[in-house]
Amino acid sequence: MGDGMSLKANGSDPSHAKVNRPEYDAPGESMVHRDVPAVGATGLYKWYALALLTLINIMGSIDRAVISVIAEPLKAQFHLTDKDIGVLSGVSYSATYAIAVLPAGWLVDRRNRRNLVGISVAIWSCLTAICAVASSYAMLALTRLGVGAAEAPSNPGSMSLIADIFPKERRNTAVSIYYAGLAVGQIALFLIGGWLLLHFDWRMVFLVAGAPSILLAMLLLFTTHEPVRGAFDPQGAPVAAKALGAKRGPLDVARAIWNNKPLLLTIPAITIASGVPYAITVWSTSFFVRIHHMTVGQGVIWTGIGFGLCMAVGSFVVGPLADRLSAGEPRKVAVIPVVTTIVAIVAGCLMILARSQSLAIVGLGIFAFMCGFFYATGYSIALLLSPANQRGTTMAAIRLISIFFGSGLLPFVTGALSDAIGGPGSIRLALLFTVLMLIIPAACYGWIHRMLNAERA
Repeated sequence: MGDGMSLKANGSDPSHAKVNRPEYDAPGESMVHRDVPAVGATGLYKWYALALLTLINIMGSIDRAVISVIAEPLKAQFHLTDKDIGVLSGVSYSATYAIAVLPAGWLVDRRNRRNLVGISVAIWSCLTAICAVASSYAMLALTRLGVGAAEAPSNPGSMSLIADIFPKERRNTAVSIYYAGLAVGQIALFLIGGWLLLHFDWRMVFLVAGAPSILLAMLLLFTTHEPVRGAFDPQGAPVAAKALGAKRGPLDVARAIWNNKPLLLTIPAITIASGVPYAITVWSTSFFVRIHHMTVGQGVIWTGIGFGLCMAVGSFVVGPLADRLSAGEPRKVAVIPVVTTIVAIVAGCLMILARSQSLAIVGLGIFAFMCGFFYATGYSIALLLSPANQRGTTMAAIRLISIFFGSGLLPFVTGALSDAIGGPGSIRLALLFTVLMLIIPAACYGWIHRMLNAERA
C-alpha cells in the first residue's frame, strides 16, 4: 500500500479506525481509494517513530548550537570578535535556512515527509562533520550556510508527521517530547563538547556532532512509513497530500494565517520565545568565563547541566500536564506560556545580576526549566491551530521567522550590544536586555487566550 508498511488495526484505539484513504500510485498520478488504518501505526510504532524524530531533533540542535561550545577557542584560532561568533552561530545558518524553508514547507504539504526529513538529515550531518577540517573563518561560514539550507525540511516535516501520528488529545505530550530533544541536545553538546575540548580540540567537537545523524537518517528512511494526512482532524476523513494542497499556494496560506489571528500571534510569540533561550545558550559560557571567572571547559559543563537538563525536565513535564488540563484545546494550553515566560524573566534576571557563581547557576536552571514549558507549548498551540492542508507551510513560515529573527538575529544582537557597551561587564547588560524581551511572548500568549475564549463564548 502506497509507500509504507501495513500494520494491524486495533478497534479499541480510535487512532486505528478504518478510513477510506485516497492515495497516489505514484507522484503526479490519479488517486485510488483503499481501506487502511487511519494512521497506519500500532501504539509501539508511534512511540518508535516519535523517538526517531526526537533523536533527529537532538542532533539538529547540536549541529545548530555547536558554535556556542567552541566560541572562545574559535576566537583564539581565527582572531574573531563577538560579532563574528554571532554571525557563525546565527546569521550564516539563518540566511540559507530562510531561503529554503518555505519551499521545503510547500513540499512537506505535497510529498513524502519521511523521505524529505531523512535526506535532509543525511546532508546536514555530513556538512557539520566537514567543519572539522575548516582552515579559515570563511570556510566555516560557508559550511554553516549549507547546514542551514539542509535543515529546512526537518522541523516542518517532523511536526506534520507528529500531527498525523498522535490525536490532538495527546499531541501536547508528543510535541513536548520532540522539543525536549532541543534541551537533551544541549546537554549532550555542552557535556560531551566540554569533555572533548578538555581532551582534544574544537575540530573533534565538529566531527562528533555530525557523524551519528547519518545512522538516524537511514533508520528513518528504511524502518518507518508515511502516515495518513489529516486522520485526526475534525473536518472529516483523511485525504491525500496533493488533494489537500492542490489549490493552496503560498499566498493562499499566507492569507489564511493572516485571517487566523490567534495563529498569527503565535509567530512573534514563538520567534522571541525561541530566540531568547538560544541567545542565552550561545553566550552563557562566555558569561560564566568573563563574569564568574570559570575556565571554558567549566563554563561549558555548567551551562550544559544548568540549561540543558532543566529545560529537558520542563519539556517532559509540560506535555502530559498540558494534555490533562486542556484536552487538546489551544485556549487552555495558552495559559501555560503566559505564566512561565513571566517566571523565566525573573529567573533570567537573577542569573545575570547574581554576584555569586552558585546563585547564577540556580537562576539559569530555573530559567531553563520555564523555557521547557513555554517553548514546547508554543509550537503545540500553532500545530493545534493549523489545518492539515497547510501544516507544512505554516510550520515552515513560523520556523522561517523564528530562526531568522529569533535564533538568527538575537545572538548577533546580543554580541553586537556587548561589543558596543564595552568593558568586562558588557555581556551582563547585553544578556539582561535579551531576557527582558520575553515580555513580548507573554503578552502574545495572553492575547491568544483571550481571543480563543471570546470565540468560544
